[in-house]
Amino acid sequence: MKKRILSLVLALVMTLSLLPSAWAAELTVPQEDTASAVEPSAQEVPAAAAEAMPAAEQDTEAELTEANSFLLLAANNVNVIIAPERVPYTEGQTIGDALNESGHAFTGLDIGFVTEIDGQSGTFSRMDENGSHDLGRPASNIKAMMFVTCQAAEGQAEALYSLARAMLEWQQASRPMQVFCREQYDNATKALISGGDFAALAAALTEKMVEYLEYEQTDRHTLKLSFRSLDGQPLTDYTFTALDPYGNEKTFIGESPTLAAGSYAFTLDANGNGAEGELTVDADGNVSINGIFVTELAVPEGTEWIGQPELRSRGDGEAYPVEQGSENRASVVLLPDTVDRRGSLFLYAEPGTDLKLSEDGKCYEWDGCEVALYVAYDTVDGNQENSKRAWQSDRVTLNDAVKAGTQENTVYLKARAAWNDYEIYQTWMVTLERTPTLCDLRVTANGIQQNIAFSSAQTQYECTITTDTVELETAHMGGAAYTVTVNGQQLTGDTHTLALTQETTEANITVTNEKHYAKTYTVVFTKKVAVPVGVSCGTGVSARIFNAAGVEIGKGADGTYLLTPGETYTYITTKNTYYHATGAFTVPADSTDFTAALATPEITDHLTGLLLASASKKGLGEEYLTQDKFNSAQHTYSAEIYDQYTTLYAWASADDDYEVMAIPQGGGGTEITAGLNITSGTQIANSLKAGSEEQTLEIRACKTVVTADKSVTHYQDYQITFTKTLTIQEITLTADGQDTLLFIMQDGKVTEENDFFWKYNAYHGTILRSAEEAQLTVTLPFAGYGVQVNGSETVYQPDTDPITGAALTTVTIPVQLSPDKDTEEIILKAVCDNSSSAYPYTITLQKSDPIHTAVTVTDEQGTVLSDALAVIYDDRTNTRIWPEEGSTFALVDGLDYTCVATCAGYVGQKVPFTAGSQQQQLTIKLKKAAASSHGQGVSSDWPSFRKDNSNNGVVSVKAPTTREDAVLSWAVKLGDGYGGKAISCPILITQGGVDYLVAYSDTKIYKVEAITGTVVAEGTMAAPSNFAINSATFGNGMLFVGLEKGTIQAFDADTLESLWLYHDPLKGQANCTLTYANGCVYTGFWNNETSDANFVCLTATDEDPGSTNEEKLARWTYTSQGGFYWAGAYVDPGNSYLLVGTDDGASSCTSPTAALLCLDPATGAVLDKLEGIVGDVRCSIAKAGDRFYFTTKGGYFYSVQMNGTTFDRGSLKAVQLRNSNGVIGMSTSTPVVYNGRAYVGVSGSSQFTAYSGHSITVIDLGAWDVAYSVPTMGYPQTSGLLTAGDDGSAYVYFFDNYTPGILRVLKDQPGQTSAELESENGHSVGYALFTPMGDQAQYAICSPIADKYGTLYFKNDSGYLMALTSAVKSVEVTKQPQTDYAFNETFDPAGMELTVTYANGMSRKLPACRTIGGTTVKYASWDSKVLQKDDEGAFFIDYPYASYYYYETDLVDEKPIEAVTLLVTVNKNRKGDVNGDGVTDVYDLQRLYEHCCGIAPFKEDGTELEDAGLKDNILEVQNLYSRLTTGRWDSSEKTE
Repeated sequence: MKKRILSLVLALVMTLSLLPSAWAAELTVPQEDTASAVEPSAQEVPAAAAEAMPAAEQDTEAELTEANSFLLLAANNVNVIIAPERVPYTEGQTIGDALNESGHAFTGLDIGFVTEIDGQSGTFSRMDENGSHDLGRPASNIKAMMFVTCQAAEGQAEALYSLARAMLEWQQASRPMQVFCREQYDNATKALISGGDFAALAAALTEKMVEYLEYEQTDRHTLKLSFRSLDGQPLTDYTFTALDPYGNEKTFIGESPTLAAGSYAFTLDANGNGAEGELTVDADGNVSINGIFVTELAVPEGTEWIGQPELRSRGDGEAYPVEQGSENRASVVLLPDTVDRRGSLFLYAEPGTDLKLSEDGKCYEWDGCEVALYVAYDTVDGNQENSKRAWQSDRVTLNDAVKAGTQENTVYLKARAAWNDYEIYQTWMVTLERTPTLCDLRVTANGIQQNIAFSSAQTQYECTITTDTVELETAHMGGAAYTVTVNGQQLTGDTHTLALTQETTEANITVTNEKHYAKTYTVVFTKKVAVPVGVSCGTGVSARIFNAAGVEIGKGADGTYLLTPGETYTYITTKNTYYHATGAFTVPADSTDFTAALATPEITDHLTGLLLASASKKGLGEEYLTQDKFNSAQHTYSAEIYDQYTTLYAWASADDDYEVMAIPQGGGGTEITAGLNITSGTQIANSLKAGSEEQTLEIRACKTVVTADKSVTHYQDYQITFTKTLTIQEITLTADGQDTLLFIMQDGKVTEENDFFWKYNAYHGTILRSAEEAQLTVTLPFAGYGVQVNGSETVYQPDTDPITGAALTTVTIPVQLSPDKDTEEIILKAVCDNSSSAYPYTITLQKSDPIHTAVTVTDEQGTVLSDALAVIYDDRTNTRIWPEEGSTFALVDGLDYTCVATCAGYVGQKVPFTAGSQQQQLTIKLKKAAASSHGQGVSSDWPSFRKDNSNNGVVSVKAPTTREDAVLSWAVKLGDGYGGKAISCPILITQGGVDYLVAYSDTKIYKVEAITGTVVAEGTMAAPSNFAINSATFGNGMLFVGLEKGTIQAFDADTLESLWLYHDPLKGQANCTLTYANGCVYTGFWNNETSDANFVCLTATDEDPGSTNEEKLARWTYTSQGGFYWAGAYVDPGNSYLLVGTDDGASSCTSPTAALLCLDPATGAVLDKLEGIVGDVRCSIAKAGDRFYFTTKGGYFYSVQMNGTTFDRGSLKAVQLRNSNGVIGMSTSTPVVYNGRAYVGVSGSSQFTAYSGHSITVIDLGAWDVAYSVPTMGYPQTSGLLTAGDDGSAYVYFFDNYTPGILRVLKDQPGQTSAELESENGHSVGYALFTPMGDQAQYAICSPIADKYGTLYFKNDSGYLMALTSAVKSVEVTKQPQTDYAFNETFDPAGMELTVTYANGMSRKLPACRTIGGTTVKYASWDSKVLQKDDEGAFFIDYPYASYYYYETDLVDEKPIEAVTLLVTVNKNRKGDVNGDGVTDVYDLQRLYEHCCGIAPFKEDGTELEDAGLKDNILEVQNLYSRLTTGRWDSSEKTE
């Protein structure tokens, strides 16, 4: 390898003409081996390098040389498609021929224009090392063929070849060298993608590899270090290992270590006694640990820290056998192959004799140091277990160390103690060997299985048989690794026929594994002649006979049973169907003619009472079978129960000595211990299942009679058949579109209860006589049900989900009404195929003539306000009443209503009234709101949660895309946790050219200067938010915030003064995005999974500028069961429709009962409703192109188009979302849609468990399928930010909602099918751009936002608001401040301008500081000390906004920006102040001129000039004039 790299260096001489001359001086070749490097052999591979290379690489390198192959590379503007590799060719092959046989796919190669390589497209340029692109030439004519898309490659063919060759050498280098040179290799990779100085990069990579070779040649020093045992004895048999930072490991066995100066991780081991830690070696061989020189290392040799460990089947059970003892603290434990991964392997660790219990009894110690026990092993899942365990505990499990079968393992016990800044330890190695067993051994005779009660742990069995042969069937876990023999004969299958030629035959079944561990099972067969056995059991009694295996023996034609002498059989006798007796008998061993006397069942009824009910206490629930209905002589019953009942409690009484059992249809049994005189019954588990299917329950009264020679159980059965009465889960009713409240009726009277409950079947509602149609929405408890109305044979069936095909449970039924009737009844019944009984639900509708009430909204002068909206609510239900036409409402006489009138620019009014003939015209006059203007000069580039009302979160800014170029600029703690005191997600506003973040926490809203994180203003909120997940929203100079208990508050965006408050009548959490559009604010609330909550529209008008807490009225509300959670609305720019998603109204959050609403933004009228959406819609509705996109907690990604103001249902599409484990996962992400792709976060199998399948999922909208998923540590629970790259790539940013709250970035392009993953805690995950550290590490539910400079702003549950910028590359002073000072003055930054340049190429100009609202914001820092003469010269200005970076090495690296240097002068007076009045002005110029012209000379000692920092020279007049006119001392150098 060294020779190859040196030859590469020499080859680079050919490209030196392309390099700056400084490069040539730096590229020096080590003197040794120079001669051999001049004529290198390409086939020569040094042994050391070959050892470091995989076998496949060694073979390839040995075969492929420059004589029979050329170098190939390919890269487009996304990634490197083919890293440099060698392509072989044969004699006579062209370049094109060799490429076709290279194993790579080249589209267009045949026509000479390659458009795609290995499935990745690009506009490729191709060239050999000389720049030629002819593919028809002989392959032997070239050294390389390179395909690239970067324009920078033009004219750099030779340099590109040098770079590719260097990269190939790196690939074939040892792992330590690769680590050492990784940065240079990565730079080379980036250049292949986007261009660069190839020659310089090749030189840099080669030089770095040479540097590594030189590092390997660095002088080694014998360490001034000795090794001993704890008792001071020197070690002779030891191994010392040192690992440098690059992965080089040096091992010394029984010899003094020699190492180069540097840092190392070390391990010293002497027969399992060891020491480990980190040390530093200096140039003289001195060794230090933690900065302290050491001369010896000690290990616990000669002590006993670990006693013989035991492995047990259970904590307090017997130990598994040990094949080898404790020699060298190692043992072999034999585990049966039945030992499984959990609960069957326990470790009992005994401390050694040299350990003593501490005084407090909490630990074991040696010489005052705690000695802790650690146990390490590889788990069956491929993970590594290494954890602290307890000494002498019978609860230490070795879960997942092995699983049932042949898997073996090694368990390491390590006793560890801290000692002199390093750790010493003693180990014990336990090898787990597996011994074979049989899982099953079955004996079958004449087709009848014999019961030998086989257990894998038991080895001895006896079996009496009547046949000449038996079939032995074995089962084991070893597959081909096990052999089974029967009496020495190896089985070729799983069964063996054993001939029974003797009266007694012994079968030895031996199972053996590959390591010759074996286990033998012995079955002794005693052969008997089967004899016919008769039975006697009384008249009218039938009998059934069973062998010991539970197999029924058939009765012969002569009424006898062929049974085995000496065997015991059980029987059941039955009389009159329900009376039984069971017992056992043994056929005499010498019998040839035997009749078994079987017990005759007692036919007296002994069950005296029975009660079955739905509740545990009498009188509380439904009684399925009442006491008075039970008759002990009646043995069958039918109980009709509701289909929703699933609980069963029983009470029973029986004659003395009888116990009562309940036996469900599915098996099992429960003794009924509750007597009829007891309040609480016995629960019968698994007895009833919800649904329409019929079920049975058996009640058994039984008594066992034991005599000297037998035991007989008499029992009698009672069978209860449960038939089901079908119910309806919920009914709602509208009449001509108006919601109608249904009140429960009891005893023919209307109650005040208006919540539907399925057990009540009579309801009453009041509707208008004019109503022509009622629409019933019926929710059924189970799929497969339908509904019949008024006895009609028509059955209304719920639809199936159009996406999933799942059966729905909700059906809408139209019912025609007759205006001529005063009352109408509607009777509903549920129906299904397997039940004929249904609970009828009767709805009585009372008719009332409508009171046609016209509402007019005017201003105070009586002029009708055309933009006003009058909304009427029914006070009973708070249900909105819709007008018949225009503004006339049909109301019910005598009912109370409330009218809410609003109009933008006016003060809204709420007017209660009672409908009647005296109130048919309602006129409401609105007062015009006083003129007001808010947020003067405030604008916003990111005014709401998803930037704008398209909710798509797509920008074109240069945000950081690599860890190296991302720096946390600042973090300011403004909140705490994730509840009401959490800090919200931010938005951006701009005022006076300054960007600010707006965020809120607890009861404060903050304005934060964006560059520094300085809080410049605060406002007071009326209440906290519930979780502060969403951001504030900016609109028309105002800020809107959602608070707890259904509250919305508005603030002035300039002053943060409160403007108004809204309190929703249904209250609820305000967790939805607030959408501002066309002068209105739209948002929703949430109470719980199944309760109602509102979506509201509010005019933004400040109706009372003189009040800060005026109460706002809603323009309109829309109520939905389940409410709205994280549901953000899309409002059409033309204000023609609004789209928002609902929760599903069910507790599961995956029910197909959610909806996408299309509402009129002006009135709240439902224009359309897309129903059947699976699961809660907890995202904003995103628009891209002509389609709308959203996700659900039910695990779906949906898209639909609009047709005017209704949904185009034919356009509805859905993709089922699966996480990275392939399991359906919920999503609450608002989709980010760009360039034919969509990006969402998907939950793993456990929402708050790390690495449980969480992923960023990429959806190909062309194929309408998931393109791929990127695994993440935590659930990306909120929405992504996408920035479009210059190379056509999309960079998508998501947060993990799991501590530490990693920000990941995914680079994606159309056609991409996977992402480059990296290792994180042993898991392959997406690229981590930034990982918060320390106090900032916490769960993160936040969608990042970005400004035009590419700065990302975000928060997490730590309560910190943070800014992540592109790394600062430079800070310059582009406008000078005052630089000349008098003694005792301090630095004045006024007038100074800084230009900050970022790694992304963006730059910004900043003052040194500015005052905002009385708060000083400093963009730089400087020394504020009083200046003296000694301070003259360099003065440093620091740019402090670079907190930390996050690197691949997981290190937190504080990287302040290099200070800017100013040159200042400090004199007794300010420079030029010759008259000493404290200022430099024209009077000083006049005085200096007078001196220089001799008009009024200074004192001869020259102190006036010296104090003013001037020379006695006429040129100083010119300099001072220049200073006063231009601010510069232009010619001061002439006076030096």
